[in-house]
Order: sequence, then structure tokens, then C-alpha cells
Amino acid sequence: GVSSAGVLGNYELRYTTYELLHICYTILMTKVLIVDDDEFILDIYATKFLAQGCEVVSAHSGIEAIEHLRKPDASFDAVMFDILMPAYTGLQMMSDIKKENLCPSAAYVVLSNQGHQNDIDEAKSYGVDGYIVKASTVPSEVFTEVMKIIEKRKQNQH
Repeated sequence: GVSSAGVLGNYELRYTTYELLHICYTILMTKVLIVDDDEFILDIYATKFLAQGCEVVSAHSGIEAIEHLRKPDASFDAVMFDILMPAYTGLQMMSDIKKENLCPSAAYVVLSNQGHQNDIDEAKSYGVDGYIVKASTVPSEVFTEVMKIIEKRKQNQH
């Protein structure tokens, strides 16, 4: 057999095997619901999260998202959603999610171009776990940030 040192050469190992397995397992077991009325945005984030090994469900509206969340077997680690959507805004959706206590273990993350402090404060008043401004982040940063928010949410539940 080939030793891992031989394969890795002179690279310094930054993680133990256990930590790497934990990171891989965490990502592979992660299921996210992405909600946006913009097909292009949905595709970008779905592609990014799928490429990282997550399970992804996309919803084109808050109504569609609520339908996914009401399913008896609904289980998501994160629900990422836009605020400005036609007919039923992300915050109206969040209000209904809280009223019905849908998927309470999920991390709820706003993904919006509305970056003003009052928008952020309003979203936080609905109990969101994170707020990411689309215009100032690339998809890989969104992925990393959402994973951190999920991890923090899980730690707070213990």
C-alpha cells in the first residue's frame, strides 16, 4: 500500500483524518432549500451547492417553498431565500414558517440584494439565522457562509 505521506509529498496536513471525514460527512448530509423567483439565481446557487455535494431542492416562490416545508418528511439543514419575490415576499413566507413552526431545526438564511441595515434588522426580527447580500458575495462565499450558519445553528440546538 501507498502511505498517505507518499501521496501528499511535502504538503502539511492541516486537518486530522477524523476532521476531514467530519467535514465531508457534514457536507454530504446537508440538504438545502433554495427559494428565488429568478431562475438564473436559482441555477447558480443550486449548481454550487450540488457541486459541493449537498442535496438541493429549488423553489421558484415562497408558496412553493412552504409546500416543500409542509411535507411530513420535510427535513432541511438550511432554507435560503430572497426577500423580494412577487405576490408573497420572503418575509411573509418567514412569518408563516414561524407561525406553523415548519422545519424548526433548519437555518433560515436571507439571500438578497437589499443590503441596508433596516432590511437586515427587519429580517432578523423574523428570526432568520443569517443575512447574505447577493451583490457583494460570490457563490463559493455564499456556500461557505451558509455552511458556517448551519454549523452554528446545530451547536445552538444542543
